[in-house]
Formats: sequence, C-alpha cells, structure tokens
Amino acid sequence: MSDRWTLPAALGIAGAELVAFVGGGGKTSLMFALAAALPGRVVITTTTRIFAAQMRQAAAVVYAADLSPLGRLLEEHGRVLVVGHVAGDKAHGVAPDLPGRLLARPDLVLKRDGHPALVLDTKYKVYGQQPNAGDINQMVTYCHTLGVQRGVLIYPGEGQPADRYKLLAGVALEIRGLSLSGRLDGFRQRCDAFAHALAAAANRLA
Repeated sequence: MSDRWTLPAALGIAGAELVAFVGGGGKTSLMFALAAALPGRVVITTTTRIFAAQMRQAAAVVYAADLSPLGRLLEEHGRVLVVGHVAGDKAHGVAPDLPGRLLARPDLVLKRDGHPALVLDTKYKVYGQQPNAGDINQMVTYCHTLGVQRGVLIYPGEGQPADRYKLLAGVALEIRGLSLSGRLDGFRQRCDAFAHALAAAANRLA
C-alpha cells in the first residue's frame, strides 16, 4: 500500500502535532490506531473518559498526578498513555491544558552522551521572591517528558537569586540570573561565564 494511504497521511499529520478527536463514537479506537501508526515518541491521552479495559491497548501507562516516569517510558516503549485516575470501569481524563504542556519544548536542552541531561528555560520578566506556579509546572513537565531530573530557569538581571534549589516532584529546580544590559561584547563574555558555571555545576551533580 502506498504511504499516502497511511492513517497519518490521510489525516494530514506530519511532525510533532497536537491532535484532538471529538465526536460521538470511535474516538478511543482511532486514537490508539493513530498512535500506533505515528513514528517517534507519542503521548496518548484524553480529557474526558475511556474504559479502564482500554488502557491495555497501551504499552505503558502514566498517571497525571505523577508524570516523572514519562520520559523513561517513552524512551523504552515509544508510546505512553497518560490518564487522570481510574474509578470503577472508567479511566478519567487529564486537565485540558496538559496535552499542550506535554507538546511544548524548552528553550535549551543540554545532552550528555546523547541523552537529555539538563533543561534550561529563559524567562523575559523580572524574578520576584520565587518563580510563579506556571513557570514551575511548565519546567516540571519539561523534565518529566524528557526524563531529566534537573532544570534551570533563567531570568534577566544581575547576580544569582538567593533561593536556587527547590525539590519539585523529583525535579531539582535551579534559578539563575543573566544580565542583559551593556554592550554586546560584554554580554557575550557573561554568556561564556554563565555556560562554564552551568557546566561546572552539572559536573558536581553528575
């Protein structure tokens, strides 16, 4: 059969996309069939409910309350089902914003031996007393999706915020500042120093 008749081709799906099905029947069967036909790593989920027995169609299952195994299971199985919780014969769905957060990508991912080791996300706003809940949740999602245990939020500003590490759902979160002021050559020097400091910290924690 020609490639143009594959399910992804028929639906016009190419690359990393968030695909949603709505309607009155057959959504779950179509969801699993499409996941099996797609290349690469695929997260399968629902924001409504499916029968708990249908979870057996997934090679691996992760619950939304603890996404920490997600990266490892995606690496092992390629396709992972994420659900909220199971009650009786139904598996309940996840929060409506979770699929989008899982598809999002951090600004930078540093790798060691070809595998993600450190997630960095830049924020274009002044750092307060602590990162807001949205920034924290997004970083934890990045780390869990990539199977990484350490993330760095980078804020504009002089020096380093005092509260540097927080343990969040198995993720060590570090806050760092990088000044954007001054001449370009000075900024480049600060970036070099910043990169060396990150590498030194990563080696101490390895």
